[in-house]
Amino acid sequence: MKKTIKLLLISVLFLCSTAIMAQVTSSGMNGLVSSLEGPIMGATVVATHTPSGTIYGAVSNDQGRYNLPGMRVGGP
Repeated sequence: MKKTIKLLLISVLFLCSTAIMAQVTSSGMNGLVSSLEGPIMGATVVATHTPSGTIYGAVSNDQGRYNLPGMRVGGP
């Protein structure tokens, strides 16, 4: 009887931990800003999450690369 209760408790804990971990989501965007002459340093990159209106921004580095971490995921 005690083994059955322990097994049931372990199973419930395992299922709960899986459900909790499944809720963690993250997103990001990165890229390269360039022209015919090569990479563009200092370009402002703006991305908007349309459903919520959240705006994300970054400035390209000396190689023309930008990174937008921690963006919202999904849409309607």
